[in-house]
Amino acid sequence: MHILDCPKSGRSGDVVFFMIRNRQRERTYVVPKNVRNAATGRAREAFGALSKAYRTILTDEQRKAWTAAAANVLSRRRLGQWGPLTGQQHFVGINSSRARIGRDWLLWPPVPVAFGPNPVEALSLRCVDGRLRLELKLSGPAIEDIMVFAQAPCSPGRRKWRHGVCLGLLPAPQNGISDITEMYLETFGEPEPGRKVFIRARQQRDGWEDRAKDVSGLVPVTRLAAQSRTIVPPFLFPISKPCRNPVPVWHGHHLPTQPPALCLPSHRPMHRPCTRDRYHASTGAPPVQCRSGSGHPSPLRPAALLSRLRTLPGPRRIGHWRELWHGG
Repeated sequence: MHILDCPKSGRSGDVVFFMIRNRQRERTYVVPKNVRNAATGRAREAFGALSKAYRTILTDEQRKAWTAAAANVLSRRRLGQWGPLTGQQHFVGINSSRARIGRDWLLWPPVPVAFGPNPVEALSLRCVDGRLRLELKLSGPAIEDIMVFAQAPCSPGRRKWRHGVCLGLLPAPQNGISDITEMYLETFGEPEPGRKVFIRARQQRDGWEDRAKDVSGLVPVTRLAAQSRTIVPPFLFPISKPCRNPVPVWHGHHLPTQPPALCLPSHRPMHRPCTRDRYHASTGAPPVQCRSGSGHPSPLRPAALLSRLRTLPGPRRIGHWRELWHGG
């Protein structure tokens, strides 16, 4: 909910404050779901082990070195405020990135790294021998370790990355193309045709991470899937012409083996009183008048009723209205 208040961020009691597009918003706090899977378990174990290792494994000289190095590392900006990290935050952040890809911990702080351009250029999705292939096209050689993230197949209308998981390191490219099919299918399975796939590539060296680069693509629709999704227009279906007269069935007769043609109910024509204004203002078919002069249909069969009806003639003289109304 959008509110007019000073900028806030975080939780206060049962209310969570956050900013979206420089506007203050709030929502009710909901206890997050405790997701339990292999990736979440490894991340939690690594985080807990690193927090404990900073207190028990590192020496005083190493802790001082991490504190001095963390003074030059700024935190992420939040509500226009940021500041230097602590030694423990810097130690856990560097080694958590290395533990994600199976690297050993660093007991001494690494030197800051200046990354070059990310070589990942685009994502290619194509069907080869009836199987989907996911390939990343590289514009040059991969110098750094490139971590590959992915999110579950989503709607083709989505435009931004959301809630992904780490698949691992980028496989060795061949002729500028790296195949990540096995990594993706092992985590999310075979995506449906027409869904959108997001891939995020991020360079890493000694625990330092570069800015992420997102690429996406649509799962191609195969010929068989396209035929199953095709909607046949109604004019291609053979529809028999409707008949107004129902099929008569007498006592002792049997119905034919084949079903009769489509028969619509025969409605009796509606008769309204014919007035002079209505007759002159009418632009359609000429009005229908009952010969009996009562203005109501007789309780006869539809065929007999239609045979006793006639259309009104055009105006010929001044006193014809009285004759027409009395059935003359």
